[in-house]
Amino acid sequence: MSRTGLAYGGLLAALVLLAGCTERTWASDWKDDSGLARTEIRALVPPGTTMASAKRLMEAKGCTCTEARNHEWASGGPLDYLYCTIDDQTGFRIVFRAWKVALIESDAGTVADVLVSTGLTGP
Repeated sequence: MSRTGLAYGGLLAALVLLAGCTERTWASDWKDDSGLARTEIRALVPPGTTMASAKRLMEAKGCTCTEARNHEWASGGPLDYLYCTIDDQTGFRIVFRAWKVALIESDAGTVADVLVSTGLTGP
């Protein structure tokens, strides 16, 4: 085998190894299906879950969460909610899918509903 063949073979092997090291996120299976995402999130964090528990559960799945008080969501609001984000940034993609989740807080301080939006992010 020539040096060029060895170099290409080594490069290919390195790319395969690196691709295998990328970790799929919880959001990877949702593709662009907001309905599926909402169903899975509601199963994890059903209505009535305390907001503190909801934050722990979502962060354990890889989400980044912050509180939003008296804040707009899409065309609704003002609302109090836990705002969580997660990306499906696996592999060597420049453009990836970002998920935004609002866990709406009830007057009792528990999750009342789940709102989900998604879009592509990148240069």
